[in-house]
Amino acid sequence: SVGLKGSNGLIFPRAGSRNEAVAGTVHALRSASALSTNKTSQFALVRTLQEAGAAMTCTAGREHMMYAVDSSRQTM
Repeated sequence: SVGLKGSNGLIFPRAGSRNEAVAGTVHALRSASALSTNKTSQFALVRTLQEAGAAMTCTAGREHMMYAVDSSRQTM
């Protein structure tokens, strides 16, 4: 039915800006979360996710960092 949503995520506790050894590390990781791999460009990653009806997010706070992929249950 319409509206059913699935979500997969990884949460890294004690990985936020409060615990970083070098200032800006968390910001750099969050910014680079969907850039590219050695075989796939950023455009290809985003396009593949969008074609599957999914979206990837990365959230960082003082205490944690979280990567999540949201999509409909049919495409999970």
